This record gives sequence, structure tokens and C-alpha cells, in this order.
Amino acid sequence: LFVCPQYNAAQASPLTSSKLAGHKAVYEIHMTGNKIGSQVIGVNGKLMYSARPSCDGWITDHQFLLTYEYTGTPRVDVETKIASFESYDGSRMTFSSIRRGNGEIIERIRGNAEMPLQTVKAGSVQYIIPEQTALDLSAGTLFPIAHTRELIAAAEAGKKVFHVNVFDG
Repeated sequence: LFVCPQYNAAQASPLTSSKLAGHKAVYEIHMTGNKIGSQVIGVNGKLMYSARPSCDGWITDHQFLLTYEYTGTPRVDVETKIASFESYDGSRMTFSSIRRGNGEIIERIRGNAEMPLQTVKAGSVQYIIPEQTALDLSAGTLFPIAHTRELIAAAEAGKKVFHVNVFDG
């Protein structure tokens, strides 16, 4: 038996007092225009997004279903699925994605990232797939949920511009 303590958004993050709620959304995507000479004549599809709290952090899922139409070539159906987990304090993130074109796998990505809570220290990313690779994150980089919290806090404070690096995988 696994027991998860009740999620308390007010205690979830020392980053800000902004409270977040889990949600789901579906967006319709349609290309509204293109430049003269462009080979792309149409892009249509959907983006489905969900964010939900878990015991230790936020779980997010994205799914893009897009159809690209090009001049003189068959259309391409692209499906992208992205899943991530971000700790409530914004210090850890795991991520994975898979992209298919017309049903065939085009790309897979999986990895972990860490960002010290002290914004003066750099963070790190370890990609596991497609190959073992390590990268540095600049000091002050935020993961997506931490970015959302900080963006809300900045807006509540009356800031009209908010600059920060965001790493999402």
C-alpha cells in the first residue's frame, strides 16, 4: 500500500506564494497564412495538455497531433508526446518525448535535470536517450512549472516584462 500525503499548493514551493491548480486543456491549431514562396501550405491539428499534482511534484503531459501540407509532396502527420515530472521546489525534472511522422518514430528523448535552489549556481542535464550526454544549465534557469509560478508572481507584482531561461527538456 502506498499513501500519498494530501497535496497542499500553499506549501508546495518556496519559490513564490502563487498557488497552481491541476488542469487539462485542448487547443485547435490552424495555420492562418504563409509567406510567398513557402513550401508549407497548411498546418492543422490539436494540442492536448494536462498538469496534475502528485506526491512529490507536478506531472505534465503534452500531445501534439499535427498535419503538415507541403507544395508538391504528400502531407505529413506528426504526433509528439511529451511527459515530465517537476519537483514542487523546482530543483528536479525528468522528461521524455517521442515524435512520430506518419506512424514511424522520428525522435526519442529522455533525461533528467537538476537546478540548485540557489539561483547563483548552474544546473545540469543528463540525457539518457538518444545518447548519454551531459549539459550545463545557466544559473537562474527555471523548469516549466517553476517558470509559471514566477511568471504569475511577477504579474501580481505589476511587472510588465519578465526575463528568465526556461528548460523543458
